[in-house]
Amino acid sequence: GIRKCGDGVCAPGESKSCPKDCAAHCGDMYCDQTETCESGKRSKGGAVACAADCGVCESDQALQCDAEAGFDTLYRNRMKWGTYAPHLFCSVRHKTHPQPLLASLMWYDVERPDKVRYKVPETSDTWKGKYGWTEHDGHSYARQSIQDDELGVTMETTLVKQKHERDTGGEWTLRVSATEPKSKPQRHQDAQTTFLSLAFHVAMMGEEGWLA
Repeated sequence: GIRKCGDGVCAPGESKSCPKDCAAHCGDMYCDQTETCESGKRSKGGAVACAADCGVCESDQALQCDAEAGFDTLYRNRMKWGTYAPHLFCSVRHKTHPQPLLASLMWYDVERPDKVRYKVPETSDTWKGKYGWTEHDGHSYARQSIQDDELGVTMETTLVKQKHERDTGGEWTLRVSATEPKSKPQRHQDAQTTFLSLAFHVAMMGEEGWLA
């Protein structure tokens, strides 16, 4: 349908004309440019630290801890890409400090674009379903199952990494498959088809917060 100011969705072109819909705040499930990952202090640009939306930064202390633990260059290269954003349903994050790169999966019912799945809710009041890793070797391979009961979809994500010897952390591939569950949600029982939109969101940390 046609988007309008006051519907709770920040549509393209509304960032300035409709601050009611587009005003960002910590906990809105989107890491806005005015927010940054949590590191205990603000960034140079004055962005607000918000772990709920942007996760936790990798600190200089963490890098120093790795060095003191004896992790060699090959190990550090192998671990640069990983599932380091547990507050998101499905994401791959690069351990570059202070400008990490984050890639994550989002999905929503085309009939209800305001219900975007991106960040794991803190309570079950806003989301019905279950998710979790079914396989994970800690560095090169991971498989996850996501069951979204409200939108009527079950997804499986598979992450595979290779060429770890490169200083960039190598390459990775993420495969996403989606199927309908055996029992459809009540609102979908009379519908023959449920249309979902999947999007891949990429953001990088800048001096003023996350740049999407």
